[in-house]
Amino acid sequence: MAAASRFVLRFGVVGPGHIAERFVFALQVDAAKRGASDIFHRIAAIGSRDLGRAQTFAKEHVGAEHNPRCFGSYAELLADDSYDVVYIATPPSEHFKNARDSLLAGKHVLVEKVRAATPLRSLTSPAGDRERGAVRGALQAGQGAQAASP
Repeated sequence: MAAASRFVLRFGVVGPGHIAERFVFALQVDAAKRGASDIFHRIAAIGSRDLGRAQTFAKEHVGAEHNPRCFGSYAELLADDSYDVVYIATPPSEHFKNARDSLLAGKHVLVEKVRAATPLRSLTSPAGDRERGAVRGALQAGQGAQAASP
C-alpha cells in the first residue's frame, strides 16, 4: 500500500506584527505534536508596507525551510500565487479592507474578525457590483448558496 499523501497548506501573511508572530509560530509546530500526519503548514509569503520589515520578520520568525517570498506591499502579496490562504494580521481597523481586497484578488482568507465603520459604503462604491459578486462567490464556496441570499 502506498504511503498517505502529504497535504501542505501554504499561507501568505498580511501584516508582520505581534499577532503574526504568534500565528506563524503555531503553524511551525511539528505536525506530529499536533496529532496530525497528513497535513502540514508552510509559510510561503509575507507582505508588509515595508519590504525590509517583511524580510526581517521572515528572518526572525519563520524557519529557513519555509523560505517565504517577501513583499513590500499588500497588493504585491495579493498578486502572488505562491500560497493557498492569506492570513490577515493587520490592526483590526484594517481587517475589513484587507479581507475585501484579498477576496477580490481571489484568495481564501483567514481573519479573526472583520471590522468596518461603514461596511455598506464599502460594498456600494462604484466597484460595488464587482465587490458584491466576489464576496458573494466566496461565501457560496465556503458556506453554501444560502449564505449569499439577500
